[in-house]
Amino acid sequence: MKFSVIIPAHNEEHYIGKALQAILAQDYPDFEVIVVDNNSTDKTYEVANDFAEKLQSSGKLNVPIIVIKESQIGTMAAWERGRSVAKGDVIARLDADCLPDRDWLVKAAKLFTNEKVVAVSGPYDFYDAGRAFRVISDSHQRYLYSPANIILQLLHIGAMTIGGNSMFRAVALEEIGGFDKTITFYGDDINIARRIAKIGKVVFNRD
Repeated sequence: MKFSVIIPAHNEEHYIGKALQAILAQDYPDFEVIVVDNNSTDKTYEVANDFAEKLQSSGKLNVPIIVIKESQIGTMAAWERGRSVAKGDVIARLDADCLPDRDWLVKAAKLFTNEKVVAVSGPYDFYDAGRAFRVISDSHQRYLYSPANIILQLLHIGAMTIGGNSMFRAVALEEIGGFDKTITFYGDDINIARRIAKIGKVVFNRD
């Protein structure tokens, strides 16, 4: 399957380059990257575009990088804009300051071999936070979110997804009408998880 990794970016000029380097280092063979500049007032668009152009001119760009703009502020508007040009079977959400492990897409692809699975999510490690916060946050996400995700689905009231570490089958997103652009930030995870859980299984994988 092909992945479309969408990265919404609002004033992320200091982070977007590292995020692109991390995603391009993926071991997975078939994916594209879509950076959506979400009405930035800094040089986010220029940094991302220059990054893509330099790789293109060097002949080292094996992964398509598409840099586009969305004037409506909000992560859901940015993800929906990215979805409109995405060609992948799976839409992967990645924040502009995230550094995914090399096997991020490989692990996700294995979970999507189950045709009933419409969405996959997992925890964040806040790499730039203090050690105590990282340990507490990691434990909370790994050992509470997974069972909570199961319970929510058994009760038919939703599921658990975490923004920049979540993926959705493109056909499932199309079926539910895509991302809700009326939500700018808070509540976006709850909204998309609740809606997509109605049509299939959502997996929260602690690894």
